[in-house]
Amino acid sequence: MERFKGSREAKVGVIAILLALALAQMGESLPASGSSFSDTQLQLSEPNIEAILKHVRVLSSFGSRVTGYNGCYLAADYIASQLKSYGLDVEEHNYSVVVPVDEGSELTLTFRNGTRVVLKAYAVWPNGINPSPTPPGGLEGPLLYVRTGSLSDFNGKPVKEAIVLMDYESGDNWLNAAKLGAKAVVFIGPDKLPPYFEALAKFLDTPVNFPRLYVSSSYGNLLRYAAEQGASAVVISKIAWKTVEAVNVIGVLKGSTNDTILITAHYDSWSVVPALATSAHEALAPAFLLELARILSGQKPYRTVWFVFFSGHWQALAGAREFVERYYFGPDVASGVFKPVMLVNIGHLDPRGFGLQLLRGGSGTFYATTGNAGGITLRYAWVLKKVRDYLADPALRDSIVSMTGMDPLSYVRDFFTNDMYWGTEQYPYMLDSEPAEMSRGVSFTIQTAFASKQWLGSPVNDLEVVERSAQALKPQLLVITHLVSSFVNEKEWGYRWDEISPSRLYIVPGGFSQYAGFITVKGKVVQYNFTSGWYSPVPNALVRVYLGFHSGSVYSPFPYPFNKIITFADENGEFEVHGLAPYPFIPGLGAVGGGLVRSMYVADAWVLNKTTGDILYAPDLGLYGSKALPPRVSPLTHPDYITVVVNRFNVITLFDLVNPKEGRPSIIPDPRIVTYGDSPNFFLSLGGMLQVQDFESKGEPLVYGIYYNGFETVGIAFFLPRSRAAVLFKVGGLARPIGGRPALVLVNATRDNPEGWGIGESCSVELSPFRYAQDLLLVTKSRYDNLQSRGVRSASAEEKIKIAESLFSNAVSALENKEYDKAYASAMAAWSAAYSAYEEVMALIDDSSRTGLFFFAFIIASTFFVERLALHSDGLKRLFSMVLLGALLLFSFSMVHPALNVMTSPPMAILGMLVFILFALTAGVLADETQRVMKETAYKLLGAHIAEHGRLGLVATSFTTAIEGMRKRRTRSLLTLATLVAVAVAVTSLTSMSPYIGVEEVAVGRAPAYTGLLLKSGLGTPPQDVYHSV
Repeated sequence: MERFKGSREAKVGVIAILLALALAQMGESLPASGSSFSDTQLQLSEPNIEAILKHVRVLSSFGSRVTGYNGCYLAADYIASQLKSYGLDVEEHNYSVVVPVDEGSELTLTFRNGTRVVLKAYAVWPNGINPSPTPPGGLEGPLLYVRTGSLSDFNGKPVKEAIVLMDYESGDNWLNAAKLGAKAVVFIGPDKLPPYFEALAKFLDTPVNFPRLYVSSSYGNLLRYAAEQGASAVVISKIAWKTVEAVNVIGVLKGSTNDTILITAHYDSWSVVPALATSAHEALAPAFLLELARILSGQKPYRTVWFVFFSGHWQALAGAREFVERYYFGPDVASGVFKPVMLVNIGHLDPRGFGLQLLRGGSGTFYATTGNAGGITLRYAWVLKKVRDYLADPALRDSIVSMTGMDPLSYVRDFFTNDMYWGTEQYPYMLDSEPAEMSRGVSFTIQTAFASKQWLGSPVNDLEVVERSAQALKPQLLVITHLVSSFVNEKEWGYRWDEISPSRLYIVPGGFSQYAGFITVKGKVVQYNFTSGWYSPVPNALVRVYLGFHSGSVYSPFPYPFNKIITFADENGEFEVHGLAPYPFIPGLGAVGGGLVRSMYVADAWVLNKTTGDILYAPDLGLYGSKALPPRVSPLTHPDYITVVVNRFNVITLFDLVNPKEGRPSIIPDPRIVTYGDSPNFFLSLGGMLQVQDFESKGEPLVYGIYYNGFETVGIAFFLPRSRAAVLFKVGGLARPIGGRPALVLVNATRDNPEGWGIGESCSVELSPFRYAQDLLLVTKSRYDNLQSRGVRSASAEEKIKIAESLFSNAVSALENKEYDKAYASAMAAWSAAYSAYEEVMALIDDSSRTGLFFFAFIIASTFFVERLALHSDGLKRLFSMVLLGALLLFSFSMVHPALNVMTSPPMAILGMLVFILFALTAGVLADETQRVMKETAYKLLGAHIAEHGRLGLVATSFTTAIEGMRKRRTRSLLTLATLVAVAVAVTSLTSMSPYIGVEEVAVGRAPAYTGLLLKSGLGTPPQDVYHSV
């Protein structure tokens, strides 16, 4: 474990700041030690906004407060010093957590005249588990500036092997650079605070190895000038996952009883650029908690108060989870020394919000109360009653009405329910109060309501914004102070200790059911060893445990990046995580798209090349992998266990995994709700499945891997080294079943070998729609040409192939001219046309194969009857005659029917049909013999009543008699056969048809009333999302 301490100068600076703040606070009204307030004075003590701003300035001055970074440790030291200055007993709770640590990144410019300029740069948050470091010497290439990174911004530029310079406010257009073959992207920081969605768009859940760096806006003009002058650039990104020692800071204010109320806030921060997470907005809650500690420390409270400052909020609530594990289930609770009767968490405070909200659960991000846990309302009934009593205080009402014009009972909204418990939050979130609630405790969060929180994740310093608007927090802070101090001094507590004491597993079924629990999961990372025939441990793998669901053989996470528990396995491949919810409490259980989605905790494990970011080991989904040892758990015991199977793989990275007919991803989730068990939670729920095939056998490999979550258009396929693979992509799986025809067939096809050579090495599929369209078009055209050579044609399929070829030719021409926007549009259209042609051609092939099976059965029977009719030989001569006659009939059949040419394995089809006929004959003999035995038994019991004849014998006799009759009357037999053949040919010719899809242009006699689209839902009714947004 590592703790990145600051320099001596940084520590001296902290001491100086502490001294200054201590002198400043000497003039503030603070009761002397031992003095006391009346209840009303204490409850209505107004927090000092200036003192809070001083704390905010200090906390945001330390640099990045991402857990494990130097600023986070300096903040912990500062908080501990402040708590000690208030006379509190201070304790540090240390725990281990895995975070991405930026160890120093830079950008070097080299101008054509030889001038070199080195600029400070910062690594961007990892793509899933892949931090995307650069090799030790960095990545070098020409510097290209593409503004916001739309495809048209790349036009005319040689993107392949380049370093792309892009404005930060560009959404996820950095993917365009990756798709066009760039080596890395450098974002130029904005001048003002960017919106939250920009931060979320800068990284993926899919572990794509593509370096992204960030530079300050002050370098923007220099970098743009360098790109104009044709300078080259070298980017170095030194970022890696590290196990660090994190700190929760605890300040204890002794009360008259051992009943303890915990007042908490997280002091760490997050930014998409982890080295620049100074967030002043996120510093407001811990700064206020320090001020609250100062106010409450003025007298001895009735109950003991713990002021807990969590770190690890953005690491799946690591600080809060480890705190609950250590203290709620520690020996002091068992002995009665520590009784946590309530936890009140101070959540995000935003001056631009309005009012307060009381929340007890996140929106399905990490924990959630499922709809069948109605008893949760009973747990919070007393809390809600007391909150309303406290808010009705006349003095408080006068103060809040004068500040806001609103009664406190309306100013504060409560959401202590098992449904619609996410309050006014518009984005997914987690609460540091949730782990304590999961242990059966009374635990909730107070935070600003109706706040957009666009400052989340910003790498831009936001202190000035906070300073300008901080005064707007006064009513919020006054209400929080009043509620907290009222609970602290409440004499009549509404809960018995045995009702809310921590429990590892607590399930009360029924109409007002309750579920709680705090379960540890222990796991092991292994690899199947084909030599020994068993599993061997994989040491030091990076392990994730996350909320997800299982579809087919693929496990997918929910679309929220911060609820994944990340840890490292030890030397024996073993790992352990704390704080998982029991099965009924797992978010996301329910019906989706007409099917049942069972959410669960899923574990995966990875081994990366630390210098290049290449994936070496990935989860094995094959026969000896997840099919044998599913890496999922829905815990109902403590501890529970899980095993993750990995293997060493080659890697294929694919972009633009969309439905080619619509151009949309498989899943478009509602950004407000991250789980798939509640409804509505999809804007689109079609689904999609990425598949790997062994190229030689055209079947599923024994060992393979897939990472495709559906809500991103990027996926990764894993296959064994020294093998060749094909990659397929099928549409469907959620709202509708998986489609029979793959929309993507990636086989490395060429004109010389249109069926492809397979993929034998790791690769990133750049210019993805070109490759998809090319491979699908070559495969389709080759197979159709094969059909056409045997007389099978489809005018519609020919038209689609021509359209696809024309569009692909246009795409290639535009690409040669570096018109990337036009090239991509034409390539996507060509892929769509090729997919439509592929579906039609494969339908013809399937029809040919099915009818071929019928004719194989007919040929086998005809071989026997024709030999009896025409040759009538005996012994071995008869056997040879039948073999030669069968070969002649098959050859004749191959001349007029394409089945033998389009089937994957015609000999196996023929042998299969022969086996089926032999089986049918055997079954007939067995049935005839069974019937004979049954009738013999009946004769013995009842006597003979009718004359019986064996049916199989009658059939055999009739065949022999018929053939002999045909031999005697040859002319009549020939004429009858000729008539039957003529009628069959005529009926076939009459009923044969070829469908054709065309576009007919219809003249319109008047000009349109307007330019636009008219959307309807029913008779004159606009779509719901239109009138809901009005």
